[in-house]
Amino acid sequence: MAQYLERRESDLADLRKALADGDFEAIAWSGHNMYGSGAAYGLEQVTLLGGGLEEAAKARAADRIASLIDALESFIRDLQLV
Repeated sequence: MAQYLERRESDLADLRKALADGDFEAIAWSGHNMYGSGAAYGLEQVTLLGGGLEEAAKARAADRIASLIDALESFIRDLQLV
């Protein structure tokens, strides 16, 4: 679980860079991976956020992507505090 969360935390920087670069394909791929893996770790919120990222990337909805990245960051940080 710790390694999974560390990877999601490193994804944050990658997602922000992809958004700045307009690389919606990379965002969609990352979101797809989170969508598929979150539930396996009992992290339904990661699944939901990943699915949202994938959908927003396909729609090229930059503002929505930024909001989802922020939500993912908050979720990961709050989870680590426990």
